[in-house]
Amino acid sequence: MVGRTRRLILVEGGTSLVAVHQAGFPNVVGLLGKEILEDEKLSYDQFRLITDNFDEAILLLDGDKDGREAAERNAAKLLPKMFVRLISLPDDKDPSEVCPLELSQILSRLQ
Repeated sequence: MVGRTRRLILVEGGTSLVAVHQAGFPNVVGLLGKEILEDEKLSYDQFRLITDNFDEAILLLDGDKDGREAAERNAAKLLPKMFVRLISLPDDKDPSEVCPLELSQILSRLQ
């Protein structure tokens, strides 16, 4: 399909994944932690699948200090392979704690 953007939204875990999907964005993956390649034996395949199959990653990690720092580290790992955007959520919120309409509006601005 010409002109298609292969965009993927990356979140930390299952509840955030469900929240993003329910907000109308089915291209979402849970990292099942905060980091890609945190343990290279376990997540190298995930990194490879993401970078081989998508052109753009949107990092939507938790809005706490750890989530923001992990988003920066993940962006640094992904940037050599793809376009990366970071979305900052309000302090101490994760995607599942944001109103679905608000989450949809935040993500729709990136279209």
